[in-house]
Amino acid sequence: SAIASASCSRPRPTSPQIDRLAASGVRFDRAYSTASLTSQAIPPMLTSRYISEMNRSFEHFIKFTSNGGGFPALLQKAGVRTVGLASHWYIAGKPFGYSNGFDVWDTSAVPAKAYEVDEMSTSEPLTKAAQKQLAAIEPGKRFLLWVHYLDPHKNFLEHPGFPSFGKTDADRYDGEIAYLDHFIGQLLDTLAKRPDAGKIAVVFLSDHGEG
Repeated sequence: SAIASASCSRPRPTSPQIDRLAASGVRFDRAYSTASLTSQAIPPMLTSRYISEMNRSFEHFIKFTSNGGGFPALLQKAGVRTVGLASHWYIAGKPFGYSNGFDVWDTSAVPAKAYEVDEMSTSEPLTKAAQKQLAAIEPGKRFLLWVHYLDPHKNFLEHPGFPSFGKTDADRYDGEIAYLDHFIGQLLDTLAKRPDAGKIAVVFLSDHGEG
């Protein structure tokens, strides 16, 4: 069913494309994050380790420089073409090692003024970059395409031309989901048009919620 805002008495049509994906596969209703922030949520997800098992900076930012880069690095060693795309400076930045294990690391969707990313929407340029990377992957070749979307994310922005549910934080949050959902649909359509579409597995998940 569509994702519902806590402030609503009934579900809102925020995620028809994501719902379409869920309906065609397996949906896990009980999936838990290790933390309520990206820097402590994604590294365990990529490595199957708890935060306490990983090296952290004084700000508790986990670095992959001594952790092997997680499963992308394992796939790379097995001859799988690994392509990663990010739209946030933290994920894109080399000091934290997220690019380890990727043959291609595309940061073209990161805003020029990186630290203003919370005031910008990045789903559209990120999707276009992902479509371009897909076009460069030969059909039938084994590949990993990791696309890290930032929207929805504070600050919750309004998107002209997309559904507007109101002015509260919860309303704008739902609007951001609808905005992201549109571009998720575009990426899914691009995948579906590939000659090897029947052999592609799509995994959709979040690193954390609004803590």
